[in-house]
Amino acid sequence: METKLNQLKNYFKANPGTPFILAFMILLLSAAALLTTGKPNEADNVANYAFYSLVLGIAIQVIVTIRESRKHSHPSDIRPPDPA
Repeated sequence: METKLNQLKNYFKANPGTPFILAFMILLLSAAALLTTGKPNEADNVANYAFYSLVLGIAIQVIVTIRESRKHSHPSDIRPPDPA
């Protein structure tokens, strides 16, 4: 039986964009906190970094998904069947 730590390691290995998406959530919450404390310029900067982190995380996940789908596809899945 795998330990929780090994399960987590395997999850991050299969989903390398996850740390960036988690960083997005933390940064966005930080930007909201800064905004409520009356620091709109700092909040805007942090929100920009949050957005970049989200874009990077999603881009990594898309690349991994495409790579995995190509790895598991068969040549017969790509070519249309011969009508003859």
